[in-house]
Amino acid sequence: MRAAARRLLPLGLYLAALAVIAYWPTHVDAPVRGQLFAVLHLLHLDGVPGFIDYAFVESLANVLLFVPLGAWAGWLPRRPRPLAPALAGLAVSCLIEAGQLLFLSGRTASWADVAANVAGAVVGGTAVYALRRARDGNPARAAVETDR
Repeated sequence: MRAAARRLLPLGLYLAALAVIAYWPTHVDAPVRGQLFAVLHLLHLDGVPGFIDYAFVESLANVLLFVPLGAWAGWLPRRPRPLAPALAGLAVSCLIEAGQLLFLSGRTASWADVAANVAGAVVGGTAVYALRRARDGNPARAAVETDR
């Protein structure tokens, strides 16, 4: 498999999974919503702060869902493009929310989802940037590369 295909195949698989989740006709957590509320209730009884509620979990899920997109947007270009993860997250999230608004009456389009999705993409892009920086700033690696 060519290098470009190896780099793009995981992105394609991720985007396909994201499309299934985003365009599912009903809220994807609907089958387990009752169990989620029950678990949150037990956690609150055990001392977990009240702000960790359904809205928090849903928002966190939106953040985590877009971390891979941001990581790929930060990883795919050979030269770092600092805004690429945020722009990719914004573009994909706006497409998803517009599709939900226009075509899925059982789903709820939300600017809060867009913000959470962009935040996740930024987290993913920042992680890749930090890993690249750590790798490129490694004196042992630099010494090996200059010996070639």
